[in-house]
Amino acid sequence: MPKLQGFGFADYEIQNRFKEETSYDKVDKIIDWSRIDKLLKRHYKKNKDALGNPAYPPLQMFKILLVQRWENLSDPQMEFALKDRLSVIKFVGFSISDSVPDHSTINRFRNELCRLKLYDKLLKELNSQLSMKGFKVSERKEKIIDVTVVKSARRPRKTVKCEIVSDRKEKETSETENHVEYSDDVEASWLKKGKKYYYGHKASVIVDASGYIEGGITFPANQSDVVKLKETLKKVNLREGVELYGDKGFSSNENREYLLTKGIIDKIMHKKPRRKEQHWVMKLWNKGISKTRFVVEQTFGLLKQHLGFSRFRYVGREKNNMELYLLGMVHNLKKASRILIVNVKKKSPPYGP
Repeated sequence: MPKLQGFGFADYEIQNRFKEETSYDKVDKIIDWSRIDKLLKRHYKKNKDALGNPAYPPLQMFKILLVQRWENLSDPQMEFALKDRLSVIKFVGFSISDSVPDHSTINRFRNELCRLKLYDKLLKELNSQLSMKGFKVSERKEKIIDVTVVKSARRPRKTVKCEIVSDRKEKETSETENHVEYSDDVEASWLKKGKKYYYGHKASVIVDASGYIEGGITFPANQSDVVKLKETLKKVNLREGVELYGDKGFSSNENREYLLTKGIIDKIMHKKPRRKEQHWVMKLWNKGISKTRFVVEQTFGLLKQHLGFSRFRYVGREKNNMELYLLGMVHNLKKASRILIVNVKKKSPPYGP
């Protein structure tokens, strides 16, 4: 159980050993954690454990979830990092003499955060602070929407007797009917994308012109992108006058009419007519949009290459949504911390050291 005794002489000596700032130190310079703490305390009840001892502070537990996604760690690996890595201990806010949460405690807090659906509020608060401090330019009108395929946390069974759809050829009104027993991830489904087959989900995400994630949703892989535009936009609440860029997967008369009613400027690419040559004006239109929407593809690349977003860790849509938002928070914080790094080091990795 936690023994939050405060920082002592040993902690002071350990902090003096850090000659260079870590990425976590840079995040601490950027974010006012007291605002995050107030948000968490308003919603997160300080539950008592079976022995009546006080729970770990929610801010510290939230920081643990950020580090976990930052380092792509499992719950047991995160527990070990809290005992072994001084930079993590310092960032989370523990003293070297404190006991730390075990993997089951981390899991319970994450489940509680999911149950309370606080992850969207936390992302908005972090983005608000990044905007106020000039890292994220909120005045930019360009917003980009795109979808990526993410594998299920569970492996499918070897015998598959189900209808497999091709990407962009999914049914728009209902899911395909499957005739097979899957793993316990009952919301996952099969998708054929190009020549490859995927078993999992899709993530529809909206980013700004700089690649900062603003929100999104997850859904089964065999559902069409085009019918998820409205649901994705409702998670972000775009203001009037914003330009929404998207690829052909979101092109439909219904979506274009919806954007018009919301006062959002339609910058979605046009599909090529069947058995007809696409008009040169539409080709030019699509080419111009591609120059802006490539940002979201870079974002997906960073999420998958550096943050392990090629496969979900958990089962269930709500948990997948929470994982998407936690990854969004970490991605945005990494981008902001890299701006501080670039001032000193011009040649740095995509997310900084």
